[in-house]
Amino acid sequence: MKRFARKLGWLLLACGLPGCAVGNQLSASRADYSAYRQTRVAPNVEARLAASGRYLREQPEGRFRPEVRAWFELAEPRFFADAHDRPSLLRAYLRALPNGPHAQAARDRLEEFELLNEYSGKREAASERFLTRVESELERAQAERERFIATVTGLVVSMANTRTFGQPTGELDHTLIYRFRLEPPVGHCVGDVCQKQFELGYSVPTRAGLVARSARFELGIDLNAGLVKRLRLAGPELFSRVTEAVDRIYLDPGNLLGRTEAIARTLQLFENTLEPVLPSGECRRDVVAPVVLQRVCRGVSLSLVVGIEPGELDRVEVSATKP
Repeated sequence: MKRFARKLGWLLLACGLPGCAVGNQLSASRADYSAYRQTRVAPNVEARLAASGRYLREQPEGRFRPEVRAWFELAEPRFFADAHDRPSLLRAYLRALPNGPHAQAARDRLEEFELLNEYSGKREAASERFLTRVESELERAQAERERFIATVTGLVVSMANTRTFGQPTGELDHTLIYRFRLEPPVGHCVGDVCQKQFELGYSVPTRAGLVARSARFELGIDLNAGLVKRLRLAGPELFSRVTEAVDRIYLDPGNLLGRTEAIARTLQLFENTLEPVLPSGECRRDVVAPVVLQRVCRGVSLSLVVGIEPGELDRVEVSATKP
């Protein structure tokens, strides 16, 4: 039944989203319509993904862009999700979208499969126990990375949902209070500064095997006369650590390009995470470095700030908007 439902879902996607493009056909240029037509006559989902990606890239002002983008944004992540544990589909994704939104993740996932195959080719791999251990290690590493990302994004969402600035800490989001007061190690307050330290380990796959990594960060609650003034999530190269876990890569601390790409990748993650809470269309504000993202609306001001100078921390800061 699940297999049938999956095939039915892909059939609906292949047929396209509801809507009529006749009016656009009459007013579109020949090149625009020809590129659009390729998205409609593609024989399968892989071919349509390739044609849609090509159309969105080559027709920035195309008359059919809203329709193509709507289908692509629905079909592309679904195709990648179905491909996650199937190397043949991962390769199909890369054939269709070598520079697609999940292209790097597809390459990383294939590398994990290749790593497992390399292990299996060794003498010790003849033992079923060894293969089971390798698979278990990869699964554990995946679980660790997911836990780290879920912790960070969960805290950011709870911070962004805060509407009780100027009130006692007991009025904060219940999830945030649980993470701070009850989940070990518990946070503590000294004067008007409350802090809780996190240190989460995770591993990333490399050609040499799994490499252990560690992310250290702090949840801070700044008070004014005992009332909540500001929330902070901060850590050394926190955005680089997030990108390592999301993309399953190892980032050399001295690699400036890798650091820049990590900031951009984390920015994309947080934009998606915050969209239901502080939507871009309503809340987005222009930024100036070291701020890389700012949302101001619904009584909340949230900023992502990059640590540039030595010793500076990457941080997410949330406070009430100024009256």
